[in-house]
Amino acid sequence: MVAFIYTCGYSQKHKYVHNSNGDKITVDYEGKITLADNDKSIAAISDFGYFRFKKNSQEIYIKAEAGGKLTYTYYVRGKKKSYEPEGRAWFENELPQLIRESGFAAESRVARFYKQGGTSAVLDEIKQLEKDYAQYKYFKYLLRNHPVKNTELTNVVDLIGTEIKSDYYKGKILRNNHQKFLQNTKTTSSYVKAVANINSDYEKSKALRKALQQHLPDQLMVKVIDASIGINSDYEKSKVLRSITSKRPLSKKALDKVLVSTISINSDYEKSKVLRSILVSNSLNDQQMVNVINTVKKIGSDYEKSKILRKALIKSPLSEFQLKTILDVTMGINSNHEKAKVLMNVGKKMPANNAALKKQFTKVAKTINSDHDYGKVMRSLNK
Repeated sequence: MVAFIYTCGYSQKHKYVHNSNGDKITVDYEGKITLADNDKSIAAISDFGYFRFKKNSQEIYIKAEAGGKLTYTYYVRGKKKSYEPEGRAWFENELPQLIRESGFAAESRVARFYKQGGTSAVLDEIKQLEKDYAQYKYFKYLLRNHPVKNTELTNVVDLIGTEIKSDYYKGKILRNNHQKFLQNTKTTSSYVKAVANINSDYEKSKALRKALQQHLPDQLMVKVIDASIGINSDYEKSKVLRSITSKRPLSKKALDKVLVSTISINSDYEKSKVLRSILVSNSLNDQQMVNVINTVKKIGSDYEKSKILRKALIKSPLSEFQLKTILDVTMGINSNHEKAKVLMNVGKKMPANNAALKKQFTKVAKTINSDHDYGKVMRSLNK
């Protein structure tokens, strides 16, 4: 289904084109369309509006005159035929299928079902629709035009997660209504669950980052992190994780989850960005620092390792254990220049009377093959 909306003067026209199973369907209309309650005919069109429906060689054209009077014209292979009874019978047979597939007249139908039975009646009708685009439109008009109780929102989100198969439409309706869906723990949990079922890394990332615009309690933050593990794209996963780490200091459980997700990132560059974000936003205890450093060990790039370790060294104060852990990782950096940059920062943090740390520092420094870099590193101890 391809949908077009275009403006002509002061009016808005709509056009749908759909090819399926050898059938070509075109719908073109202008004005507000109201269906009959049995969905087999058009009850009203706003003044001077029109409706045209064509399927293969058959076509119906309905024009609204002043005062709402409708005139009907029926064509077969381009030739005008009598609307009664052949044209009417054909149109009454085709219109219900058009409604189920295209979402045509969705706004008025949602209003009708809501009036008859509230949110549950609209949701029941959505289950009968055959296309994701149609379902998306019904959800959109329900949430935009009608009051949905907080107790009903969970059912709405759950149905979005199970009924809409298109990642694009599922992500779009969730993002566009995230403020409604993230009002309480129950609906937020349903939102994250629905997002976790999105296969597209791009759409999943966008929807999760929308959720992170809210101040989520820790148990829901953990669910967002769990959902991020399923993102295959290093770039999109990194964006989500950095959105998490930049919001506020993380609990031990949340931080551990972030590190598990970070380990699954293959790109040294993206992994480095997440780890540096953690170090900027969190005051880590010794165990948490070890967990971060163990993740650094999985990075192959000396340049990225150096950037992360230097970011860790900006934090003050650092415990003796944390400095020792940083020196352990620095030993594994092959580049003389990058190793020297880290050690010069360590040197500025070294406690004056700690012989064991100084011995470890010197041992790492001696692995630098450049006399120039080695000299700069050893002089940093005296600054």
